[in-house]
Amino acid sequence: MRDKTADRSASLTAEGYLRQERKKNLVLILLTVVLLAAAIISLFIGSNDLRFSNFLSSAIPSLGEKLGAAPLTKIQSGILWQLRLPRVLCAMVVGAVLAVCGTIMQATTGNIMASPYTTGISSAAAFGAAIGILFQPLGSGGASTVVFAFAFGMVDAAVVYGITAATNLGAGGMILVGVALNFLFSSANSLLQYIASDDKLSQIVHWSFGTLTGVTWMQILVIAASFLVAMIVFMRLAWPLNVMSSGGDESAKALGVDPNRVRVVSGVLVTIVAAITISFIGVIGFVGLVAPHVARILIGSEHRKLLPGSMLLGALLVLIADTIGRTIVAPTVIPVGVVLSVVGAPLFVYLILAQNRRRLY
Repeated sequence: MRDKTADRSASLTAEGYLRQERKKNLVLILLTVVLLAAAIISLFIGSNDLRFSNFLSSAIPSLGEKLGAAPLTKIQSGILWQLRLPRVLCAMVVGAVLAVCGTIMQATTGNIMASPYTTGISSAAAFGAAIGILFQPLGSGGASTVVFAFAFGMVDAAVVYGITAATNLGAGGMILVGVALNFLFSSANSLLQYIASDDKLSQIVHWSFGTLTGVTWMQILVIAASFLVAMIVFMRLAWPLNVMSSGGDESAKALGVDPNRVRVVSGVLVTIVAAITISFIGVIGFVGLVAPHVARILIGSEHRKLLPGSMLLGALLVLIADTIGRTIVAPTVIPVGVVLSVVGAPLFVYLILAQNRRRLY
């Protein structure tokens, strides 16, 4: 009798697990469909009168005749392929990067308030960008801004993770070191802004807003390639991340996981990918906070599903925000970082309140 009861219980448990897995896979499929639909819609929304029917007429002339739509003009083709498509793809890649980096930081620190910028990388990169804009050591182009933003982001990471690894501080100590460096670089950046001319100050502030205007195919390729490599490693670390996020360092050690090693390896990858992204795009906030929270609500906290879910939600969030920013007061373009700050802050507060309400009941 006991054997039959145990078998029945095991069967029900396995069935429930499979049902949950199917539900998670369905959510991921739906998010993918929604993201693709949003990308197509975003391509044909803007100040220029560009319609999907015109694109169909250019791609399939016979279908265009049936629809009664004219093919794309040379100017419209240029807008679609050289301006909007790179911007839409960049929005999705940047959103995916920041969301996944936020998920990793929350897992390795055991802190749901962690983000890709917890270690102070955003302030360090902003300081480096300010140096590049103000002094232009590599010439008058944008190379100085990109190189120095990336370099100071990596310096910040080297200090944070170097101290963490050398002194065995753990997650809490790493966060404190990051907070200290954040204040240091923020103060240094404020000093540079104080001595900058009006023109340079405007450039520094504009960079700090985070914008997708003027992105190039090479920038998208670099960000996407670095993210692909990091994502492969993150997926291989899914089980250690599950252990660390649910049970902390002691439980991880008991199960044979070295939390400091996982924290340093994943943290360095997060820093490299985030620094590359920030150096090209500027600082875009809230994605690394909001997307992982929403993904946990929809999918759960198992990182084999949570990481792809966060990636899709982050891509969707930045894409929608950028579409709003370039259309709401067209032809003026509001930087995506500004839109995300305005929308992301109340959304994040709502998610926190909703989560606390569920705990109470």
